[in-house]
Amino acid sequence: MDKKASIFHWVIFVIVAALSIVVLVTYTAGDVFKGEGQVYYSHTAKEAEKFNLFLSVASRSIIDDFLIHRAINGGFKAPSAGLSGETECGSVNEINLWNKLEGDNEEKICLPAIKDELNEEFKEKIGSYISLYPMNEQVSETFSFVRQPTYDYSLIIEENRIKGTAKTPAIFRVIKKGQVQSEYHFYPAFSFNLGYNPEEYFKLWEEAQGLKETCSSASDFKQCLIENKPGDWKVGACQGEFIHQENGWAFCVNRGITYQFAVDFG
Repeated sequence: MDKKASIFHWVIFVIVAALSIVVLVTYTAGDVFKGEGQVYYSHTAKEAEKFNLFLSVASRSIIDDFLIHRAINGGFKAPSAGLSGETECGSVNEINLWNKLEGDNEEKICLPAIKDELNEEFKEKIGSYISLYPMNEQVSETFSFVRQPTYDYSLIIEENRIKGTAKTPAIFRVIKKGQVQSEYHFYPAFSFNLGYNPEEYFKLWEEAQGLKETCSSASDFKQCLIENKPGDWKVGACQGEFIHQENGWAFCVNRGITYQFAVDFG
């Protein structure tokens, strides 16, 4: 990398870093001199970076845990005691159904609302994580972390990437001689590549409909599924030997994370 390219690289890095953490500074009355203010700002920026890193790790943990556990249950909560998790279509052998064929050729579709439920789960759990940072609200002799009663974040899913922006500020206060000298508000943000699309359910459903259309009149339905399924599909449960119960067939798909669901082929 030549010198100009190196300089350009670091300029971009600084710009991205600046955009990732927005700091709004409000000074309260107090004996803060110009030099002190610059030192406080510099130190607070470091505290903001530490908090943003903490938030990014916590966010990744919450999001991955939610999406992985939902995928193995067809996008819903895990069934228990023979009952389906949250799908009105029910389940076969405790594997959630995505559809249910009823009388007069009516079909109920039960696909998960992953985006909405992920937002709810994230807002519910992120506050618990932040309550642990720091264990002592007094970060140092000079800085204190102000806890907010609630924390609200905006999540955006763009294919494999998830972006999060705080709607509630994180607040640090500068304390001198027991008095609050200044207060720093910043809105943490994070962005990371999951390595898989959390909204893959709709594509999987379309592929299942293609199988239904192809195999509806096949004399050997199971063999037709095996021969015509997408390459990353397995006919049957992810673990064990269960394949189907009457018209409800189980499938296991690995696309970055493992999806397990059942389809009623009628």
